Amino acid sequence: MEKTSITIDSHTIQVELAKTPAEHMRGLMDRRELGQSHGMLFIYPISYRVSMWMKNT
Repeated sequence: MEKTSITIDSHTIQVELAKTPAEHMRGLMDRRELGQSHGMLFIYPISYRVSMWMKNT
């Protein structure tokens, strides 16, 4: 999975980019930990409202 960093105001966050349907479905499931200032950004080809639920997150 592709990784990058984003900066919001003065805060830099390391993110994994979930771009494919398979990456969207997997999300952060079954992760034991996520580092401070780390996260996941979900990229969709068009703008629309989505709902998410991730088992074992």
